[in-house]
Amino acid sequence: HLVGFLGQPSPAERRRDLRANRILDAYGDPLDLLAGSTEPLSSDLRLFREPYGRTALERKYDARLRGHPGARVVVRDVRGTVRHVVREDAAQVGEDLELTLDVEVQRAAERALDEALQRHGTPKAGAAAVLFEIRSGEVLALASAPRYEVQRFKEQGYYAGVREDPRRPQLHRAVMAYPPGSTWKILSCFAMTSPAGLPGTSPPSPEAAVEALPADWTTVCEKRMHRNQRSFTCEGYHGRIGMTRAIERSCNIFFFRAADRIGIAPTARWGELLGMGRPIGIGIPGEQGGLVPGPGYKETLYLNQQKSLSAWVERIQQLQQAPVFDSLAFAAAHRRLARAAFWYRSYGRDREVRTGDVRNGIIGQGDVLATPLQVASLAALVAGEGRFARPRILRDEPAVLTEVSLDPEVLASVREGMRRVVTRGTASKAQVGLRELDVAGKT
Repeated sequence: HLVGFLGQPSPAERRRDLRANRILDAYGDPLDLLAGSTEPLSSDLRLFREPYGRTALERKYDARLRGHPGARVVVRDVRGTVRHVVREDAAQVGEDLELTLDVEVQRAAERALDEALQRHGTPKAGAAAVLFEIRSGEVLALASAPRYEVQRFKEQGYYAGVREDPRRPQLHRAVMAYPPGSTWKILSCFAMTSPAGLPGTSPPSPEAAVEALPADWTTVCEKRMHRNQRSFTCEGYHGRIGMTRAIERSCNIFFFRAADRIGIAPTARWGELLGMGRPIGIGIPGEQGGLVPGPGYKETLYLNQQKSLSAWVERIQQLQQAPVFDSLAFAAAHRRLARAAFWYRSYGRDREVRTGDVRNGIIGQGDVLATPLQVASLAALVAGEGRFARPRILRDEPAVLTEVSLDPEVLASVREGMRRVVTRGTASKAQVGLRELDVAGKT
């Protein structure tokens, strides 16, 4: 998933490269080398059968990795002896890129995910693991399961089997966005106690201003928001509960009541300031940005889907009018059009942010989406006490530090709550295997 694989140029890519005179060994000597051209060779030349990087890092850094071919034009006599060298251009070797991965840690993460899926997973289940060093940002493991074996792609039927597998092993789940669930409550703790945003940032507009809840704010959990209400429930009766115990027990009612007090804007503002809702930029094609719901977000989704629908209609019209009909491209565009139409209708039916959306959003459900990589960054915010380096996968990339001035009282409550999660809370069971270790977390 991370390194990716190569693939031969498609007919369309070859036609494009031929038109641009990019193929060095094309029929007809398009660069006039045999005619004695003295023009220097372009750095984007390639060979007719030279593969392209198709996925992951091979695709992202294809130009840096492949280098470019050279040429040697000579005059030979009838015996094949070289009589004269007309020109000689040395080939340029591609760069070596060094990853930050620790191979043994990566292998251990993959084994752990495989065992967990085998023991607990459903037929379509998948999993991901992220581990990075908060001082340098170096990613030590970025694992996804299930996986595929690139080395077996040449086996008869193997690639087709990967594509048809209901577990979808081709997906790189570590950089895909999912509802983060209760891990999102960590961000919500800072948002509810400092709704204007990070200390030192410009305040929001007056209409978005919300009174902050104190770090020692408490409420009462009786399993339901209201006695006879079946929705918006908790997994237990927690009684009078504050922030630290709410994290320890993952109490939904605590956060639901906080959401009713502060609304949707604070979590959206904190998410934006911490880089949620957009790709971290680790350099992997297909990395998703997720979604942090804020005021008017449903209307924005509706308008974006409207644009997407129009774009796919236009694309299908272009394919229908093309001189040569591309059936595969047409079928793919038609599938995307159908998907865009479905979401356009769905968003059109519900364009108002409701109380339930705000409550679901504060506990990482509803429309909230985040990648495992982003959730790991949220953990780094707490572990580094507001100071950590953004995750990076190439060793030659500079570390980019994030520094946030967190409220000391809130930070202490969050850290204590995350420690209790492991020692006596939702991750304290013996079979989890963390209780005896000096770690903190959030389920």
